[in-house]
Amino acid sequence: MRKHLNLLLIFISSIIQAQSISGIVNTYHKVTGPEIINSGNNIQISVDDASGLLPGQMLLLMQMKGAEIATGNNADFGSISDIGSAGNYELCLLNSVNGNQVVLHSLQKSYNSSGAVQLIGIPTLNNAEVSGNITAPDWSDENGTGGVVALLDCGTLTLNAGINANGKGFRGGGPADNSSSCGSNVFSSSNTAFGMKGEGISSNLSSNNNRSKGRNANGGGGGIPNQSGGAGGSGFHAGGIGGRSNSVTFLCASDAKRAIGGIGLNNSGFSIANNRIFMGGGGGGATRNNSAQNAAGNGGGIILIGAQSIIANNQIIAANGAPANIQFSQTCGTGVRGVEDGGGGGGGAGVILLDVQEITGTLNLQVNGGNGASTRYGSAGA
Repeated sequence: MRKHLNLLLIFISSIIQAQSISGIVNTYHKVTGPEIINSGNNIQISVDDASGLLPGQMLLLMQMKGAEIATGNNADFGSISDIGSAGNYELCLLNSVNGNQVVLHSLQKSYNSSGAVQLIGIPTLNNAEVSGNITAPDWSDENGTGGVVALLDCGTLTLNAGINANGKGFRGGGPADNSSSCGSNVFSSSNTAFGMKGEGISSNLSSNNNRSKGRNANGGGGGIPNQSGGAGGSGFHAGGIGGRSNSVTFLCASDAKRAIGGIGLNNSGFSIANNRIFMGGGGGGATRNNSAQNAAGNGGGIILIGAQSIIANNQIIAANGAPANIQFSQTCGTGVRGVEDGGGGGGGAGVILLDVQEITGTLNLQVNGGNGASTRYGSAGA
């Protein structure tokens, strides 16, 4: 990132001076074409809405998905067979805008717009102060945007508030419909009695196979009826397995039926050297028969910051996966515990990438996976 940052900053024609920033500071634009975007100079692409983009502006181009996964109904389900262009990203300079057509000065990598590519407008700052918490919109698979915070400061970035993308990554799987019977030990299903898999970097999951215990790349697998927990989403490392079913009443419990955690992406080019990074995978959804709303956690988002220096002021930069939600009840045992249904899996950790020469003071970085929900029967993987 250092080489690209130094080269592209030469082209900046205007810099925002001494600005206080807070809230959502980036703009987000879904790339709609062409399907294949190759490296080269003067690259023309289409976006859904170019409003707010200005010639001379620094942008971040990033592909959020696009990996192909194995979809056979077996233990290999969700393994990555082809990473494609998923996780590719780079800084680029905007040459011109004409309607929703934009021309980028140059690209070093290739992208596939069918794999959820977004163009992110970056505020280029000089000695900016973070006066209130900075964040990003939740990632939206429908809109193909969000989940990323990107800042460039040509001077010193002063943190008087935090920057976070906690839970801004891939969506956690929803809980299953009520069911009072034991489910088949399958890795994929369309049956709504099975928990939904967490969202991940794959592009070939469908409504025919988006449920049950098999992972979805870095998305956690869903629970198998009855009352079993969803598995944890993943980031660099694998997610935890889901909790067992309710063995007391339904005799469904079996380690072989536990949902499988998202695959660790450390073997899929996840590194700064490869310029390939990913949002955290969503946790898998649980199963139930008491209508508990035990939703799984979303994955962590991505934070990229370039600056000459940072004055940290003991602030926090965080891209944690979100913990699973849990519906509490006073009726389970003697304490406050979850309703007698399975718990969703926690979201996988996101990414923080800093390109900074000097940091003054204490800067707290948090990149952790979220905890799975703990219930009476179906606690979940983290």
